[in-house]
Amino acid sequence: MIVLSSSPGKVILFGEHFVVKGRPAIATAINLRTRVTLRPKDSWPSIIRSKPLNALLKIDNNLNATGSKSLIHFVKALELLSEKGFKLKPFEANISGELPPSAGLGSSASSAASFISALSEYLGYHIEKKDLFILTNELEKIIHKNPSGIDSTIVVYGGTILYRKNEGFTRLNLNQSKRFSLLIACTKSKRSTGELVEHVLKLVERHQKVLDHVYDAAEVLVKEALKSLEENNLIKLGELMNINQGLLYAIGVSSLELERMIFEARVSGCLGSKLTGAGGGGCMIAVCDNPKEVMSKLSPFAEKVFIADINAPGTEVKLIK
Repeated sequence: MIVLSSSPGKVILFGEHFVVKGRPAIATAINLRTRVTLRPKDSWPSIIRSKPLNALLKIDNNLNATGSKSLIHFVKALELLSEKGFKLKPFEANISGELPPSAGLGSSASSAASFISALSEYLGYHIEKKDLFILTNELEKIIHKNPSGIDSTIVVYGGTILYRKNEGFTRLNLNQSKRFSLLIACTKSKRSTGELVEHVLKLVERHQKVLDHVYDAAEVLVKEALKSLEENNLIKLGELMNINQGLLYAIGVSSLELERMIFEARVSGCLGSKLTGAGGGGCMIAVCDNPKEVMSKLSPFAEKVFIADINAPGTEVKLIK
């Protein structure tokens, strides 16, 4: 028996960081995915290999782990399923996919959702989306300290959503004519989402009166962006991306590498560009009429440049006997 599972990556179109304090955000699943292939193993320890992280973890039948610390959060998945009454069995799991790690594209949530869904299926239970979200978010707490929940939501459910912390999400119905591709460029710098979230929260504590207005502006911006998506007005959408980037710069989560790529995208003809995710490195996104032409302009500044389709499906799992 072999279990195959996959989950999409994500980009936040509008609202990152502001969503942590309860403001709305718009996110979409992209067609770059994490894939998990899980096979039975004759005996313990179980083995987890991650090609994107070039890492390996061994887990014994008492859930003691040895190997890469970058995979240690997967032990939590076994603990949670064991607490729910599942009888654990040894396995070998291989993680692969197109998502670059630590780039703001939801790679950790995507790998967590894929792994949990594959492991649940292997143990004889087809997990529901609601439960998969809860378990994925528990693993995200280990990695990111105070996650908003938006990554766990979008990789599990897919599509395009309006999200507000503690209220959940509303799916946005984008028909084929309203779907578009994004140009995505990744910096060579890696960063910690948890550390950047903490940085912003401390900045807000120090300058509450000033930044309250920035957070208010971010909420109005999301509402305007929703109208642009409904109208399929990519020109307005691009302008709002540029404004959103200004707000993110104001709270200190941009970087010189990101600003170079964002500026180059704009002068090369893109309608709008901004960082996506935590910032401090990672990736930028852009809406362009001619994304393929702009790719070459960004290549000197980026580790990787690619085009991704939005509104991809969420976590999918299948069993091969």
